[in-house]
Amino acid sequence: MTSAFAKANVIRSIIVDDEPLARDLLKRLLEKEPDVSLLAACSNAREAVEAVRALKPELVFLDIEMPGEDGLSLAERLSTLPKPPQIVFVTAYNRFAIDAFELNAVDYLVKPVSKERCRDAVSRARDVIRKDSIVELASRLVEVVRNVDRATEQPPEEQHLVLSKNDVLRSVPLSQVQWIEAANQYVSIHTTDGSYVMSESLGQFSARISDARFLRVHRSALVNARYVAEVSRNANGTHTLMLADGTELTLARSRASLLPALLKFSAERNA
Repeated sequence: MTSAFAKANVIRSIIVDDEPLARDLLKRLLEKEPDVSLLAACSNAREAVEAVRALKPELVFLDIEMPGEDGLSLAERLSTLPKPPQIVFVTAYNRFAIDAFELNAVDYLVKPVSKERCRDAVSRARDVIRKDSIVELASRLVEVVRNVDRATEQPPEEQHLVLSKNDVLRSVPLSQVQWIEAANQYVSIHTTDGSYVMSESLGQFSARISDARFLRVHRSALVNARYVAEVSRNANGTHTLMLADGTELTLARSRASLLPALLKFSAERNA
């Protein structure tokens, strides 16, 4: 009999590929992985969206080149879900690799997929999914404590992040976060006492932050404006932000409208 613990550790997965032979090969490879449960095999983006919404998989093996909506566009759509699945892209071409990892893919498989590469991809996904589960549980526990505080009419605390380093979890006040950068399928969170890595996209992380002082200065960086010590204009129309710890970040030309807010929040800290 399968234990409840074993069931809880099964990775719920779906395949999305318009080629029947490619779907069948991947199905046979995944059947050899004891902790992978294949919930569906879809032939296009429409079927995939319906399956993700109904079955809530944790992992999607996604072909990039498909008729209609391609895999890159579908992955971007799935990333906006409240709890998006991890993505392993599958394609016949290497040229999509950079785009795939910019969309925070766990791995990138080139057809025909070998048993060894499939196993590597599942292993990487397993590590990401299980780490996310630990952090999510810790976050829920922190929220329970906050709800108890509210019930006893204690003053509300500032927002905290549950971060992990070397398998040790910490609750870090948001005010100690200086800036966050995108790094493939992760974000690097730079605080006043060190850096942490979290497996989610910068967009997902930004959506969880309620502090208006955190501003997206370009596609790969979110900055806490309170730590901006100096702003200088560059000849090419961009601006350079100097943080209190000496870090330099670029404010993209397309985001120049953020300058008043950056200077306002920076002035509050330095007042």
